[in-house]
Amino acid sequence: MSDARTFWRTLYERFDPEDPVTDPSWRAPREYSPAEDILEGLRRGFGEKKYLLYGSVGTGKSTELLHIAEQRSAESLVVFVDLDRHFSTVIGDPDALLSVQAWEVILLIALGVLRATSEKLGHKWKREDTEPLRAAVAAFASDSSGAAKFDIMQLASTVTVFVGGAVAGPTGAVIGKGIELLGKAVGTGTWDLRLGRRLRIDDQDERAGALLFAVRAILQKVSHDYREITVLVDGLDRLEDVEAIEALFVRSRLLSMLDVPTVMTGPIALSHRGIAKRIRGFDPRPLANIPVLGEADPARHGKGVPVCIDAYRRRTRDLDPTAARFAEAGLAKLAYYSGGVMREFAHLVRRVAEKCWDRSLDVADDDAIDAAIRVRRLLYEEGLDEKATALLRRVAKERSLPDDDSVPYLLRNWWLMPYPNRSVWWQPHPLLMISALAEAGGA
Repeated sequence: MSDARTFWRTLYERFDPEDPVTDPSWRAPREYSPAEDILEGLRRGFGEKKYLLYGSVGTGKSTELLHIAEQRSAESLVVFVDLDRHFSTVIGDPDALLSVQAWEVILLIALGVLRATSEKLGHKWKREDTEPLRAAVAAFASDSSGAAKFDIMQLASTVTVFVGGAVAGPTGAVIGKGIELLGKAVGTGTWDLRLGRRLRIDDQDERAGALLFAVRAILQKVSHDYREITVLVDGLDRLEDVEAIEALFVRSRLLSMLDVPTVMTGPIALSHRGIAKRIRGFDPRPLANIPVLGEADPARHGKGVPVCIDAYRRRTRDLDPTAARFAEAGLAKLAYYSGGVMREFAHLVRRVAEKCWDRSLDVADDDAIDAAIRVRRLLYEEGLDEKATALLRRVAKERSLPDDDSVPYLLRNWWLMPYPNRSVWWQPHPLLMISALAEAGGA
């Protein structure tokens, strides 16, 4: 295989759209990210310390959450629960996450803490410490599976978590600054509990109260025996249905009642009709797209384009130290048509790498770049109906979020994008402006 083809293949492998950036040296700073403000709040000696980082899927919330976890690990034991990975790889039902309930989230937090402390700190959990949690889980499970006999530590061993923090356990084990993924289950643990059921459990249900009591007791014990624990939860940005979103964040207080510093991700639909400001117990912080569109003229490149270029250069510095294989103008074009969504930027880079590998190119040319953009454009245009087109054309002119019931549909299809400045402003995804919405003043 030629050196060029080796490069394009490696480039393809490095830009996996589904993986958040775990290597800090690969992360490009983002001017409008609330991550540093959240870290300052977590360090503060007072306040609730509960934050909800919300925005479009793929815009970089997971990467920012990992950054918060790593920085926080210098001052706290950190447990980072990845709900998306758990529902996809352990439960084997990613769609169940779309209807997850508050009690299920706090249960997974408790199980993640049990796994993190037992595996990394060598903590030996006594039965009397975990029995209230087991009993609470059994009460929920009996609705659908009869007499529930769960081994709590076996369940805990399957939960996907990152853990970190400069703290020593009774066995002498020390978790250092930074975070480490605990992925595949240890031992013979299996997941045999149904989650994501449509049956709704509200906060007044006595089972919810018993579970909350058991989870808080576990968190308090860890904080007492070791040091303050910070909980981070990723994956709740996947929720799509407005009813499920309001049930989780507005009508329930369970997630905000854990008595420990907490940061969670939330869905972009929280922007619709001011849902975010109705959330109680959390300080909601939006993470808008990288501003790759010019605010004065969205057809021009915005000041966020260099952020994407920087992210690419950081991730490929060892592969292409002279920056010869991918010209800045080509990267800028991909950045613009990514819409400021890092996941979409990764998709575009991958498509270019494929085309360059096919033709054994030494340098990415305009044909490869345009072909990659065309593939993604056609995908984005699928399903765009007359009503959506009319609404998006209106947004392109007015730059504000319309008061329409179909807005959550536009958001979850990545047709409608938020951009930051002094206030958040809105535009259709730039891939749609090439052809489907060209009458609105395309790019």
